[in-house]
Amino acid sequence: MDYHIGLAFSIEQISYVIFESPGMMISAVGTVAYPFSYEEDIFTQQEARISLTSVLRNTLDTIKFKPKSLSLSIESNLAVLNRITYPENLEETGITDLITWHLSESLNLPLSEYVNVRSTNISKRDKYNEELVISVQKKILHFFRNIAEDLEIPLRNLTVHHLAAELALNSALSEQIEKLMILCKIAPNRLESSFFFNGTYYKSHYEHVQPANSSADFHSDLVNKIKQEIGYIENLLAADGSEQMPVDRLLLYGPVLDDALLTMIQKNMSIPVDRFNPLQNITVSDHLLPTLTEENASQYVECIGAAMDQ
Repeated sequence: MDYHIGLAFSIEQISYVIFESPGMMISAVGTVAYPFSYEEDIFTQQEARISLTSVLRNTLDTIKFKPKSLSLSIESNLAVLNRITYPENLEETGITDLITWHLSESLNLPLSEYVNVRSTNISKRDKYNEELVISVQKKILHFFRNIAEDLEIPLRNLTVHHLAAELALNSALSEQIEKLMILCKIAPNRLESSFFFNGTYYKSHYEHVQPANSSADFHSDLVNKIKQEIGYIENLLAADGSEQMPVDRLLLYGPVLDDALLTMIQKNMSIPVDRFNPLQNITVSDHLLPTLTEENASQYVECIGAAMDQ
């Protein structure tokens, strides 16, 4: 059997999933604590790479799987996502020039410091195309490439959490995808919202919320922020001249989403609200069935999406 590992480097922890091929069955899943405090600047330092590689190697030794390939997903703060609009009849040279100009205006460093990837994520809307371009600093890309080399596992793909979530979303929902959905990640002190048209990632938004250890304030702040996010995307589309497009469904996941919080949010929303279960159309190894449940599977959304990116 061949094994492929997906790693998701989130702020709180590293999550991993190992898929067995053929058949894409989950053979192992879990989380790993960082051996250092998570900071953006850390992901350029050799000491961090060495300690992180050691932790990941120990994890692989413990679960006794040797993946033949690796895909990983990183927080959006380690990349820049730009959605660039251009007329649908614009020639390729014009598109390239427009993208280059847009990136030169929006990125903090010179273009030569980035790897810029034009994704296949394109929205077609009323004589215009909107194309998603992902920019990752070369030093960050080299950091993760070096980790893969240290682990002696070929790095197949690197993506960002929003696009990894898109892959997991389309795999899980299949024929159940509505026109406009919001996928919200609820973390201890933040709310990350991604908006999807017909299952395709469109835009994301990041909001700080009251810390989770202040329960009443956290719940109240969270509900208000989610309602603001719904209004934000609906108003954005209306201002853009699009047809009236209400949000059809809200899906939630994240490390602090328990049953009580889910129920409270459901009671305060006027649209369907569900916990996002990324396992709906995925086979899980028998030995994981007692421990990998719908409730805790939501913390593996990004690494599952990353593992599918192969």
